[in-house]
Amino acid sequence: MTIREAVKYAPRRYGILQEFVVYSIANLIAPLPVRKKTAVLEIVRKRPQILSQTLAIASETRPPWYPETEVYGVAAESFASLVSSPMDRIPGVSVSVEGDLQRETHEEWAAVVEILQTVTAIPGWINKIYAMWDRVESESWIAVQV
Repeated sequence: MTIREAVKYAPRRYGILQEFVVYSIANLIAPLPVRKKTAVLEIVRKRPQILSQTLAIASETRPPWYPETEVYGVAAESFASLVSSPMDRIPGVSVSVEGDLQRETHEEWAAVVEILQTVTAIPGWINKIYAMWDRVESESWIAVQV
């Protein structure tokens, strides 16, 4: 490959590398099967900046040199999986359980609350969520030209 070719394709390869990185983050945060919220809380406690960084990435606009990138959508999904409620619970609906299941339910909800407290401690968090949503809403697949 010549230097001219390398320069020509560098932005695209950089975009592909960004995708590899964000997919790695997504696989750590939201693997299948879904992690318990207590495990997600441990990730957030050790690296609280992951919340603000995924929000920042998810709200950026698509680069014209790599319009089909999935970085921003995957970052938004990663953030959503961090702040989502447990899959087997419905917010506002109380279920009577006993013993170990009651303890587990309480721990899961306590983890969700602590994660949400960490999110709301981010300066300008609501504006970042709006920016993420505005980016999604403003995109038009017809307008993207390759």
